[in-house]
Amino acid sequence: MKLRTIGIAAALCCAAPLPAIDYGGFLTSSTEVSGHINPYHDQIQNVTLVGWLSAPLNTENTMNINAQLSANEKFSTIISQGGIEDTLEAKQRKYLTLDIDLLKFNWIRPDRDGSALVFSAGRFQYFDSSGQIFAQNCDGMLLQSNTSTMQAGFYFGYTGLLNQKKVSILDMDGKNYRVSSEEKEEWYESYYSFADPYFVSSMSLSFPYAFWNQTIGFELNMFLGVDSPFRDRVNYNRYYATFSMSGPLEEKLYYSFSTTFQTEEFVGTGNLTQLSFTYYPESLGASVSLNGLYASGNKNGPFSRFRGFTSNSISYSRYAPELTGALKLGSYVSIKPLQMVYLGVGADMLFACPEDDIKYDGWQMYANCKLQVLTDLQISITEFFYKGYRSSDPDNRGLVVKVTLSF
Repeated sequence: MKLRTIGIAAALCCAAPLPAIDYGGFLTSSTEVSGHINPYHDQIQNVTLVGWLSAPLNTENTMNINAQLSANEKFSTIISQGGIEDTLEAKQRKYLTLDIDLLKFNWIRPDRDGSALVFSAGRFQYFDSSGQIFAQNCDGMLLQSNTSTMQAGFYFGYTGLLNQKKVSILDMDGKNYRVSSEEKEEWYESYYSFADPYFVSSMSLSFPYAFWNQTIGFELNMFLGVDSPFRDRVNYNRYYATFSMSGPLEEKLYYSFSTTFQTEEFVGTGNLTQLSFTYYPESLGASVSLNGLYASGNKNGPFSRFRGFTSNSISYSRYAPELTGALKLGSYVSIKPLQMVYLGVGADMLFACPEDDIKYDGWQMYANCKLQVLTDLQISITEFFYKGYRSSDPDNRGLVVKVTLSF
């Protein structure tokens, strides 16, 4: 009887083998030079080593775990010009950052009609529907219900355990995390620094092909400052409501529109509005887009200042201004002349609107090139030039070369 039981177990193991675990990694080296003196004077070198793993938990592959660990070494040389003799002064920094970029459990329950229920939990990237407010890693859980006529989602997360060196959360002054002079050396030497603690909540509802192949969506996002055992309490709450529409206008012409209303502590209302048109010609995998973006300033008619949650610069300015009190009008053209080559070029006109009036603030141009040299080797090059209108905002030009080797 015992031998018979062992034989049955062995047959079951052969009939349903354990799912295979997939794993790998990649090494990325990024070099950026930028500035306006002869002609580049700031250099930033990033070297990142990443290891990843994907493990199915059942034979149907409806449950799995994904993980990704990274080690990043950053070396920067920032040269400033000033002083009595107008001399150049170099400041060099070098630090190592370790992080868990991804640790995510996924479960999918598909139905025969094509709908699905999706549940995810752990640390993973999450984006709001506008792509401008919240775009970063977060620890949390996501529940989604997807059907052919409706998509609903709920997300809840917490930021207090994230590595502050890998995320950029704006405070009530519109600044990223600031380190006091007494803590600066310790911060650079540490591998991990806890981020400001917030509860993140998001609810979304969208209707694909609601009418005339148009998709409409609604989303609410809340960011509530809370206590943390590692950081001081954050007393700063932000709320966002977004309406979006997108779809085709003609066979090859598409549009995307979204408007967001935001309030801080239920005092005042800020606005972020985006509109873009994209045309897809038949040849070379090309696309041509026109886009506009508006973020309200301190006083723009009925609107007060808009401020997102994740730090997000509106231009290539050396001072990296945040997305507030600004209007940007631009265009972008991309082509794929070969399967392994991507080329893109864009230009923007920039305007400042901190108060009711709108003032010209400069322009910028940028170009991107991505080369898939081999299956496991990719090279990307970005060049940009920013021309500020104000004398206090000097020109800025830069070049970023990034090489990624997978293994």
